[in-house]
Amino acid sequence: MFNSFKTILPICLTLILSSSAFADNETYTVGTIRVFPPFTRTNEVGIPEGFDIDLINAIAAKENFNVNFKVQLWRGLLEKLNTGDVDIVATAVVITPERQEKYDFSHPYLDTGWMAVLKENNQGQQYQTFEEAIANSNNFVTETDGAGEKEVKNIIAEKSNGKLKTVNSTYLGIKDIATSQSDISYDISRVLQYYVYTEQMNKRYNLYGLVNPNAKKDHFGFVVKKGRKDLLEKLNRGLKTVHYDGTYDNIYKKWFKE
Repeated sequence: MFNSFKTILPICLTLILSSSAFADNETYTVGTIRVFPPFTRTNEVGIPEGFDIDLINAIAAKENFNVNFKVQLWRGLLEKLNTGDVDIVATAVVITPERQEKYDFSHPYLDTGWMAVLKENNQGQQYQTFEEAIANSNNFVTETDGAGEKEVKNIIAEKSNGKLKTVNSTYLGIKDIATSQSDISYDISRVLQYYVYTEQMNKRYNLYGLVNPNAKKDHFGFVVKKGRKDLLEKLNRGLKTVHYDGTYDNIYKKWFKE
């Protein structure tokens, strides 16, 4: 009996120590937005879902931490990292030099091009090239404080004319095109393609898209407060793990029907 107890005791101690070593149980608040499919959106009962949501959940599972989601508008979301309202921002944030000066980004987890969405004219005609569409359009719309805002300003400056309207979401920009209030909605292609073709807004509103062939590829990353090296290491390590074990590929196939 005593010998059995001596055998069991080291095993129990080993299990306890192992559990302590691998259990993080830290809970992080993840800021995201309500409508930015296929990366983030809320379902009919208000629960966030999408590519970014599945990916951050997968990383949390690999790295043994918990996440709570906080949904709000895009404008002002990054600033909440510095106030402590959120620990991570996960909503297809384009990595730019300006943002990298203020915040820390994880390793890139996906790339994107840029695209314009337009509406056919009354005769059902479409522009055939991106350049033709830009040359013949004057009223542009994109999301307020999004990466597309700077891109559109550069386009307008190059063509020496045009007006820019900003709205609170990419979806509202597309609705502006559908209702003929603007000529072009310009934003990241992965989101615009989803709205126009996956959700078939092209068929409902006679919309079509033209990819900018001259735009460089941009990349998305998860965002944390400057100096949060511990959290950044968890995100990067988790990203590496989900790429290695095939989890990332399964999530990608779920949300991007390519």
